[in-house]
Amino acid sequence: MAVLLALYLVLVTSHAILLLGTGILAGQLEGVAYLSINVYKLGFVTSQLFLGMWLFPLGYLVYRSGFLPRFLGVLLILDGIAEMIWFLQALLLPDYPAIHTPGLIVSFVAEVGLALWLLVMGVKPVASGAGTGAPVPAPSVPR
Repeated sequence: MAVLLALYLVLVTSHAILLLGTGILAGQLEGVAYLSINVYKLGFVTSQLFLGMWLFPLGYLVYRSGFLPRFLGVLLILDGIAEMIWFLQALLLPDYPAIHTPGLIVSFVAEVGLALWLLVMGVKPVASGAGTGAPVPAPSVPR
């Protein structure tokens, strides 16, 4: 998130330069605009690196938990691998966007599947009388 906020600062600063750029040649203004766009793209790709790294421990925890299905954990780990492939592709081979297309499908299924599972199955019905604020008696400890 901090990377994206820093990128917005670059965009705002370059926008201010473009608006207040008296005495700056047209070619220089165009160069500032292209530079700010390219810096933003590179920063966005860099922020995806951190997202991809987070998906590995999240997928492992989902896999090990008994609350969520194991296939979601496997999908999240595969999503992390797909994010790493997308990061390397965007950094090293920006002219070949078709490389990351299969990863988009895995990402969509994993992340939307996790969100839907938590929304639908994560809600547990409250037993009658629970949550009413009535004191719960402490369990007795045998001596």
